[in-house]
Amino acid sequence: MKKLSTYLFLIFFTLQTLSWADDITDFQIEGMSVGDSLLDYFSEEEIISNIVLNYEEGVFYKTELSTNNSKEYDLVGLYLKEKDKLYEIQGISGAKFISKGFKECLTKKKKIEKEISLLFKNLEKIDYGTSSPAFDKKTKYNQVVFTFKNDDVVFITCYDWSKKIEKENNWHDNLAVDMQSSELADFIREFTASKTKKFNTN
Repeated sequence: MKKLSTYLFLIFFTLQTLSWADDITDFQIEGMSVGDSLLDYFSEEEIISNIVLNYEEGVFYKTELSTNNSKEYDLVGLYLKEKDKLYEIQGISGAKFISKGFKECLTKKKKIEKEISLLFKNLEKIDYGTSSPAFDKKTKYNQVVFTFKNDDVVFITCYDWSKKIEKENNWHDNLAVDMQSSELADFIREFTASKTKKFNTN
């Protein structure tokens, strides 16, 4: 089965014959899919030296790598499991920086949503609208989530970071497409909930 290139949605919004694709492994970001071995694309040294996030529980971690010839995404992150020597990709995140404001991002995001909804009628869709994270009320994000029958998920999100967050973390407003295995999605959901609860009680 052919692979699908998510970046075509993100940048060109090009329609292809996609109706036969019903699995998250049919999508690609920079030529990589959930379930692939990251060793097929990068060396072990490159993967380890570019780790940017280790979850406290030590189950998953995130590395950020560049294909050097990509113009579709400004940043690509890959989620892997601790102690997995096969380096099977559990999640991929592609981000495109937005320079013309939140409205520009929302316009592009809605085009992606519409195409996915038309082509993949068996996916569950939840639109969470616009809200702010607990750690910074001046930041806002707008998110929609598509869920496959096996609970793998695709997130499409616009991020409008506050000036404070941008300065502290060197983050940029962006449109993000995230693909996650069901195991990774469940873990991040529980991890985020625990951190939010801890934040609210402090």
